[in-house]
Amino acid sequence: MVNKCCIPKCRTGLRGNVSPEGISRHQFPTDEAMLGRWLRAIPRKDWTPSKNTVICSLHFRDSDFASRRADSNTSRGLQRQDLARKIIKADAVPTVFSLLPTYLTKEKPPERSQMTGSSARLEADNIRLQRANDQVLEVGHITTLEELQFKMEGATLPEGIHKIYYQEKLVYAYFSLDKQIGLRTVFSLAVSQDLSFGIHLDGKRLPSSAVSHLVTTGKISDTGTLANMLAFVKAQSEKVPEQRFQIDALVDSLTAAIEEDSTLDERTTGKLLFLIEQLRLATISPYTRRYSPSLLAFALMWENSSPSLYKQMLKENVLSLPSIRHLHNLSTTFSMDTGQTDSTHSYMAARVNLLPERERHVVLLIDEIYTAQRVEYQSGKLYGYESQQTTKTLLCFMVSSVAGHYRDVVCLTPVVNLNSGVLHKMFPQVLRIVHSAGLTVVATSMDNFSANRKFYTELCGGELKTSIPNPLDARQPLFLLFDAVHNFKNIYNNFLGKGAFNCPPFLGAKIGKPSFKHIERIYAMELGKPLKMAHKLKDKVLHPLSIEKTNVKLADAAFHESTINALEFYSKNGHPEFSDTTEFLMIVRKLWNITNVKTPNVGQKKRDDSRQPIREPTDENLLYLLEFAAWVKEWRGQTKLSLTKETTTAVHQTCTALVELARHMLTDRQFQYVLLGQFQSDAI
Repeated sequence: MVNKCCIPKCRTGLRGNVSPEGISRHQFPTDEAMLGRWLRAIPRKDWTPSKNTVICSLHFRDSDFASRRADSNTSRGLQRQDLARKIIKADAVPTVFSLLPTYLTKEKPPERSQMTGSSARLEADNIRLQRANDQVLEVGHITTLEELQFKMEGATLPEGIHKIYYQEKLVYAYFSLDKQIGLRTVFSLAVSQDLSFGIHLDGKRLPSSAVSHLVTTGKISDTGTLANMLAFVKAQSEKVPEQRFQIDALVDSLTAAIEEDSTLDERTTGKLLFLIEQLRLATISPYTRRYSPSLLAFALMWENSSPSLYKQMLKENVLSLPSIRHLHNLSTTFSMDTGQTDSTHSYMAARVNLLPERERHVVLLIDEIYTAQRVEYQSGKLYGYESQQTTKTLLCFMVSSVAGHYRDVVCLTPVVNLNSGVLHKMFPQVLRIVHSAGLTVVATSMDNFSANRKFYTELCGGELKTSIPNPLDARQPLFLLFDAVHNFKNIYNNFLGKGAFNCPPFLGAKIGKPSFKHIERIYAMELGKPLKMAHKLKDKVLHPLSIEKTNVKLADAAFHESTINALEFYSKNGHPEFSDTTEFLMIVRKLWNITNVKTPNVGQKKRDDSRQPIREPTDENLLYLLEFAAWVKEWRGQTKLSLTKETTTAVHQTCTALVELARHMLTDRQFQYVLLGQFQSDAI
């Protein structure tokens, strides 16, 4: 019967039977899995419902029905009203059969708690542990030295550590009693008023990196960190054998004798220095020893003179010496080809013969390269060891064609310290080699190092000039340049270091006070956005490490067109203070574009006139260089918020010298165009 409940003995829907108010009828689910659950729950055998079969609401529990509308959009409050008709939930199953035996009515199993899942339970445990950890940190957190001293009163410290308040510092020290020197401080940890700390172990100060796994800020912020540091340092002190302290005491005594006794002659001092090194090496594993250059030099000579005797010395272990394998590694890896060699000269001459006349015009690039310090003994000579010191710098001379791709290293000479005297000695020799190979040197380029500035000044007779007569041909000028790449990096580093400038007007444009913080604000404003105007800006551009400041890519990113465009856009949309910085970056960027042209078509490709080759003596880009040179000189004389004196000198020198050099190449050398980027020394 249609609309009659299908449950046995249920009278809902029968004729003449009045059903209670609120009884609803529900059809069977169409989902096969859910239909199977219903059929297994209903107490009827060998029965299949039809499409019109219904079951009344009396056989469901109240929790099986939805009584209110549900909406995931919380803003539509009017939609969450009571339902006019009962709607059965999707997972509801008939379980109430009151007119049948009680065992057929089944209790609904309890709903699975959200906390029973492994991920939810793990998250709850993590939250609980985090709260407990926060409570511990809160209890041990300190902000002043007095608070640290108070909270450490009842703290458990490693055994034997004593606390002393000395010279406004809280000092924790560990002592031992030595038979010879008495009470000895094994280690100490001193905490200053600002909660910074210093650790001394065995009379030597430990670097902060030794405890970086315990504290990363350089200051103590809680009592637990201090206790862990004390335990760690004590454990380290116990690893040092007792005889190590006695040997170190002897080393300190001998070192003090050398420093305090002025009557010691050079031979006696050398013997004492040898003894000091042997004492230090005595307690160090052979695999971790670091030998001095002088000991390595002696060992190389001894092993080369008598290999059998050296083997016997190593076997008897009477001295701490480097192994034969270590000496051979030094001998085979060290290159002996330094200075002006005949092979280099022949090689250059052969290459130059293949070059057209135009590409034989070169710039002489001079730079220093820092190298690993090591000594080599060969054929009775020591290399890399001069004036009792190991050389640590290679002075590099290189030639680069101003009209082609030709480049060659002329010589590499190891030096202890680079100064103008070394340059004066090497410069004429290198010029003669280059000239004899068939090349014409039109300019020299080097970075803005103090020795280089002094060398240029002395070449000019005491006052820096843009050019000097060529020592090998007085009729031709030799132009003196400071590397444009180095100047660009120095402008960036000056701006980064000072933070702000106070600039005079340039070509009628008011610049005012550009600030590096405006670039930082642009970066912060666009941080996290999928699309950025200043897309070249990165954190290392704004906060570079010392070694990263030598990377010209950082300067290029700070003064990039995208950075300038972003500043200009925001200056017109709510940030007018960015306008001064925009003008300054545009001026410096144009300087860089002019001095960095290395191909004749880059200006056409970029549609930028500042990147066009120099084709006329009156080219607008040359006039811009002269204006910029005059501007930085005027700027330096007006305010301290300007480029440094050294950077100003280098920029002024390069801008004016490049103008004269370009005009010389166009008029006297008959060049069709000049690429100013070809005069850079940054290739080294």
